[in-house]
Amino acid sequence: MLIAEEVCQWTTMANRKRFVGWHVQTTEWRVDPRTTNQAIAKWLAEEYVVQFRFNSQIASVSGHRVMSATGEQWTTDRIVICSGSDLQTLCSEAFVNSGSMLC
Repeated sequence: MLIAEEVCQWTTMANRKRFVGWHVQTTEWRVDPRTTNQAIAKWLAEEYVVQFRFNSQIASVSGHRVMSATGEQWTTDRIVICSGSDLQTLCSEAFVNSGSMLC
């Protein structure tokens, strides 16, 4: 745990007037999803021709085929599902067996 003065030496983004302290976690970091998600998606699409289907509720995945809740289907070599906080529902068995923990 860092006190406010130590944090202000480490980063200029801390609000000195309201800041009390900061728990430092060296094995984890977060980014601002409002800007980062779009930037990563743009980069992946340009560099690796990755296609994104935002706001698509996935009903099932079988082999190389993905089916959405609206009936749309996609077949692809690789499938990555970024489910946000719904990971425990969508991939419950894989999530439990991964040893991961949501925070």
